[in-house]
Amino acid sequence: VEIRGGYEPAYDAFSGIGPDLTDYGATIRLWSGYSEAKPGWTSGMVGYSIFGVNNYPAGSIANLKYVRFVKCGKQHGNIKPALTREPPVALTADVRALQVVGVVVSDPLAGHFLECTNTGPYKGALAQCSVAHVELAVRDSVFLGASLELQPASGVTHTAVNNVWFGGVFCRIGCPDAKMVVVGGKDTEGTIHFRGNTALNGYGGFAVGAACSAYDEARGGAWRDNQAIANAVGFAVVGGCTTLPLEGYRNAAGVTVAGGTISNFFMAENGVGVTAGAWNTWPDACTNKPPDDNNAGAGLPLVNGGVVVGRAPEVPGSVRSADCGDWPAVRGGYHLGGKKAGYRTYGELGYTGFSAQGLYVPQQGTGYDALMTQRTADGWAAFRQVVQGVTFVGFSGTDLCGRPNAALSNEMAGDGEGSVTVFAASFGKATCYPWVVRNLTFVDTPDHARLRFSRGPTSPEVAFGLCTVVDEDLSLFGGPSDALDDDYKGPALLKSNKRHEWPAEILRDCRAWARQGYPSEGGQGTCLWWLQQYETLWGSFSDASRRGLVEAGFRGSSWEKSECAPLYENEGELGAAANVQLCTGIEYVLLKSNIPTKIVSGSELLYGPVGYISMINAQLGSSTFAASNTVVDIVRDYTDVRSTQMPPMVGGGDSSFKPRLTRYTQPYLATLANQGFYRVQYTGDLTAFDDGVLEYRLVALGSDAPLLSEAFAVVLDIKFLKAVNLGVYYDGRQIPMASRRDKVGLGATPGTNYLDPVSKILSFVVKGTALPVKIKQLKVVSVAVGVAVTFDQFFTENTIDPNAIDPAFASLVPPTYAANYDPDNGNIIKSNTFVANLASVLNINPSRIRVVNIVPGNRRRLRELAAKEPGRWRHLLEATESRRLDDDGGLG
Repeated sequence: VEIRGGYEPAYDAFSGIGPDLTDYGATIRLWSGYSEAKPGWTSGMVGYSIFGVNNYPAGSIANLKYVRFVKCGKQHGNIKPALTREPPVALTADVRALQVVGVVVSDPLAGHFLECTNTGPYKGALAQCSVAHVELAVRDSVFLGASLELQPASGVTHTAVNNVWFGGVFCRIGCPDAKMVVVGGKDTEGTIHFRGNTALNGYGGFAVGAACSAYDEARGGAWRDNQAIANAVGFAVVGGCTTLPLEGYRNAAGVTVAGGTISNFFMAENGVGVTAGAWNTWPDACTNKPPDDNNAGAGLPLVNGGVVVGRAPEVPGSVRSADCGDWPAVRGGYHLGGKKAGYRTYGELGYTGFSAQGLYVPQQGTGYDALMTQRTADGWAAFRQVVQGVTFVGFSGTDLCGRPNAALSNEMAGDGEGSVTVFAASFGKATCYPWVVRNLTFVDTPDHARLRFSRGPTSPEVAFGLCTVVDEDLSLFGGPSDALDDDYKGPALLKSNKRHEWPAEILRDCRAWARQGYPSEGGQGTCLWWLQQYETLWGSFSDASRRGLVEAGFRGSSWEKSECAPLYENEGELGAAANVQLCTGIEYVLLKSNIPTKIVSGSELLYGPVGYISMINAQLGSSTFAASNTVVDIVRDYTDVRSTQMPPMVGGGDSSFKPRLTRYTQPYLATLANQGFYRVQYTGDLTAFDDGVLEYRLVALGSDAPLLSEAFAVVLDIKFLKAVNLGVYYDGRQIPMASRRDKVGLGATPGTNYLDPVSKILSFVVKGTALPVKIKQLKVVSVAVGVAVTFDQFFTENTIDPNAIDPAFASLVPPTYAANYDPDNGNIIKSNTFVANLASVLNINPSRIRVVNIVPGNRRRLRELAAKEPGRWRHLLEATESRRLDDDGGLG
């Protein structure tokens, strides 16, 4: 039987157009029983109920065998608006069983073959029709551009055996190639028997979501011998059972997972064998484009066993293995008469076994606080993808057809900093989430083709340089390797060889300033003021190794003998294409900072961290950079001195923020070498945030615990431009200020801090990943008071922080004074006569008073003293005069 859906000469002659333009084709609709008056009869006539009525029984159907449907179904009808959408077959609730055998469906005008949505009631046809209650069996059938949904209710079995689905956009809206076959969902309670089925050339082949119990063979269920071939997405695992034996061939993506884990798969010659992904568009919806999902990459934390074949071995006489054409679903185009939607791909590689997927966001400026984390035994770690127990076969780096390939790569882990826009989505975040690998097996896959770090599809995407992989058992190397020392047992930390480069504008203007001879006058454009102020940093303008992440140790650092060195350099272009560094003696940690919201005149102060400068151990001084080894990392999107491109520092998803450029970043996150000392530079004066709390915390990156040290810990310096009194808190307790700067070290407890009274630089320890360090400005009172006391008497009666003493007094202070300075608990309190007297005047506790600076006083008085005792006071008078000239005219 062939149902042509109205394609007859008489129909076309009458209407002038066919059903493909009216969206009104044939439907087999089961009606409920009803009665209808015969011509000429009315209900008031005698004998009407016996002779004047035609009574029609309820429609029923039990079998559809060897039927061909052409141009059937209805789509948002223009003739009958009530019939908004109907499939070729619309059932009623009375149907309890249906056998579909040898059916062919082609050129449908709607999406599903049986299901329907948004259908207006018409002569008993249901507004929402479903086959969940039907004992459904579909065998030996072919569906071209039509889909099927198997969602059996409790006590019901849905069977699909030896069927073929072809994709293609034949209808006008909501065509089924988004997910041609939906096999259960989270609410599926019945049994599914799914065996010997194939999906080809659709956007999505099979959407799998039922629990494993739905396929229980003891209940009549099964999943065997099902294949997805040449789809954009072969299998979209949206939840439920993740251990089904999935077989995918030459799909753009063999299997995408949004349901937790995946295992037991066999993927061959796919563009991407396995990756994370989330699709929520169902076959009968009005769009077949996948949505942007902030957490798409987080849908696959674990890949736990399976086989991925890159290029199948050459087989004599095989047409497939010798074919060098593109994978059918990798490019958009026309297939079997219908247009197929494209798949999101950067196209960097011909094919990849596993692709780490970044979290992408739908709109610039949103989701800034969506750093995905997971609980650990000791605190928090960044989300990571784990790949274990997988066998990779036939990845060569570049195959005989010239296609580049890699077993593991991250070309889909876009970071949002200039990512190409596809379907209006900017990929990724500024966080390149780490991944961990273990127990991997490689067959016919050389070292340089096992792991590849993407450089990003466009040059601004510098955050690809932050990507890391932890190889716990050296399985990427197949055990001991020429790339490793003989006694190196692992784990191995690998990172991208791409540098986390400065913004181009800053580097350009700093280099221009250097070519001019470092003039002190203004006009340096976007070259940041602190880059100009510290001569130690000038070398980073020309030396690329001093920009971005710390990748090598230096004297005075905790990782003096460490380095990150490129791998596979001796393998030519293929080795360089891998873009991999092996790091020894160094590891990284995430620093997450938070600045409170501050509204001034209706606008938010966008003061955030812009630069991170490596320093030598604190024992060498509060402002000691690492000399010629200093490395400066700058937030990628800081492009102008007005800070107009910085997103809200609170990380709270301020959707009103729209950056001028398509690239954007998360400035409140920084990747730092663990066990390091850093100066953090900001876009403005943090003193402005006097009514909020600054917060700093560490997040583990790639492993729960440090690989090389006892703890995740860094010492941070932040500078306040005005005098402040600060409270530093950890675990709900205020941490007293240390007596000296060298007490603030990596071995100190979290929150240990010291505020330099002269430079106003706060140094503090951030340690562990359990809790943050919080900093709050305390209310202070500034007073001026004079006392009649000699210099000798003042130092005899008071224990003074040596950092508070002006250099002009250096000769008057005992040589060992600074080294021996160690007041009780670091406080300048009751033992100081000056402080005690001042506290009495103010009627407050002496512990609330601190001497922050001691400078030379009245010049007239100094002149009198110098005249009486020139040997003692002349040098001090000269120092103050020199300072006065400096201040007044720059003549000193």
